[in-house]
Amino acid sequence: VDADWLTTQTVSVRPGGRLVAMFSRVTSPDGTVRTFTEADAVTSEDDNRTTYKIAYPGIEKGSVIEEGSRIEYTWSPDFRPPLQEDIPLIHTVPAKRMEVRMVYPDDWTVQVKETSAGTMPPFETIPSFDGQGKTMLRYRSEDVPAYADERFAPYLKEFAPYLEVRVTGIPSVGYTATDSW
Repeated sequence: VDADWLTTQTVSVRPGGRLVAMFSRVTSPDGTVRTFTEADAVTSEDDNRTTYKIAYPGIEKGSVIEEGSRIEYTWSPDFRPPLQEDIPLIHTVPAKRMEVRMVYPDDWTVQVKETSAGTMPPFETIPSFDGQGKTMLRYRSEDVPAYADERFAPYLKEFAPYLEVRVTGIPSVGYTATDSW
């Protein structure tokens, strides 16, 4: 396999964010398992973002690739972290199983937008899932097809499923969203 998008993991972090963890595990058809972390990533700065990229050497057809990352943003008087996120539910590689998680404090209010009239991706909200005052928004899917990332292709949100999530209230800092979708 020589396509870059099939043999790398890329994570971009917006200003004010911090990459806490980046990890992947590659299981070859012969059962050999290789693991990678943020320590293996090459870092670059572009478009006001920091990008971390891990290359998987020697990928073979039939390899299973598991990826994950964790990014944290800290609220301060002079910085408001991104309070809206578009989370794609399809990627450039097919997935046998996919799980997306967003974790936030229990006292925050979060809204998920319908992505088209009457269409809401199936997700679940699990309050206090960790016993430490955090809620998890979780989406799971199986047999997810890939899409080709082409130069002149339509914007991903025009043809692919995604979760559009926004924080509408943070009581500890007195934040309440004043606009609506």
